[in-house]
Amino acid sequence: MKKLIITLRDLFKPYLDILGWITAVIVMIAPIACYMWQFRNGQISNNPADWGTFGDYIGGVYSVIIAFLIVYITRNMSRSDKEREKKREALRSIYLKIGDIQIGRGRKDYKITNLFLLIEEARLYVDNDFYKELKELGNYFLQYNRNAGVRNRAFENSVKERLKEAYDGK
Repeated sequence: MKKLIITLRDLFKPYLDILGWITAVIVMIAPIACYMWQFRNGQISNNPADWGTFGDYIGGVYSVIIAFLIVYITRNMSRSDKEREKKREALRSIYLKIGDIQIGRGRKDYKITNLFLLIEEARLYVDNDFYKELKELGNYFLQYNRNAGVRNRAFENSVKERLKEAYDGK
């Protein structure tokens, strides 16, 4: 069922911008149209007092609409900031753990296990190719720890560079 919802959302995604603009235009025109229909019968007044009353009405209606819009935008910005911060923290933790493993002090097997846990947590925040690369790095460290084979510093550093870029939002 969830797959169907995602598919429908993806299906209508190109139309959401258009639907949003149409909704915005309707919301902006509706109060004016209602006022004109109710009080003026479609006629434009020459009386300044009528224009003052109309201005009060429009100011009252649109200030509420704008206030709701500002609350909505602020809430979404806050939510996206929190998600971005979670991603940055997950990537930072992996980066630091890789550095800790590279230094080689302490129990490497424990550190490598911890790296795998951090990689799984970061899976939500990285694309699938990068996730596979991180898993490959974890497996590389696991193999190196077991066999004490040749280190591939270029591979280690390329993954660390990619982590830096993802952390910086590139």
